[in-house]
Amino acid sequence: MKAMNIIGIVLVIVLGIVAAYYIDEVSSAYWDSFFSSMDYGSGYDYYGRSAGDITFEAGLVMMLFILFYAALYISNIVKVKTTTTKVMTIIGMSFTFIMLVWDVLMLSSPRGISFHEVGPVFVIWGVINLAFCIVLLVQAVKYSNRQNKGGRVADELVDVEII
Repeated sequence: MKAMNIIGIVLVIVLGIVAAYYIDEVSSAYWDSFFSSMDYGSGYDYYGRSAGDITFEAGLVMMLFILFYAALYISNIVKVKTTTTKVMTIIGMSFTFIMLVWDVLMLSSPRGISFHEVGPVFVIWGVINLAFCIVLLVQAVKYSNRQNKGGRVADELVDVEII
């Protein structure tokens, strides 16, 4: 689990770079196509890839990240048996499911929902995953240390009693 959480932390950086690249590519294709249609007499026409094609490609690439983080959260909830891990993975899976729905909507209509419009949300989702992966890594290390010592694994959350 520790290795998978470390890979998740590293993939957040890759996610940010890939999302920034596709945001720039889709935005450039969109505006180049827009301005070439407005300039009638100059002979400049845009012959590059359409913004919809690049959006579809970006959606497929983001689907790989979504599937990795879904697998990461599922494996954490199965292998690490603390309350904090359960709470963090359920919240992380909720965010991941929202991104999955949004990505499927973007893939189903790439000309209606463009990646330069929703790309920043993928970057924010990446930052959320970074925070969750750090917490899950700490929980996995604590769980494995206590498991190796043979002691009872205590949860990190503080219970509040209501009188």
